[in-house]
Amino acid sequence: MSMKEALAEQKAKVQARLGEKFDVIAREVERIQGLGLPDRSLKVGQSAPGFALPDAYGREVSLKKAPGPGAGRGQFLSRPMVPLLRHPAA
Repeated sequence: MSMKEALAEQKAKVQARLGEKFDVIAREVERIQGLGLPDRSLKVGQSAPGFALPDAYGREVSLKKAPGPGAGRGQFLSRPMVPLLRHPAA
């Protein structure tokens, strides 16, 4: 079985399991791809831009103010648009 055939088989299984939800997801994926977001997202190895978010207590946490060596660096998984931010010493 070729890779293309295996992917088509897997897609059919997922589509059968999800039913109508599959169509909703597929339309949204197409919409996001049409916006060019995957092309503008960070790639593996790129540094995350500076940003700040509130923590569970409402205090501002930012990469710039993060303690420890290598602070301010984000790590990203190889899947598109899935950030994995963690402290480099962890």
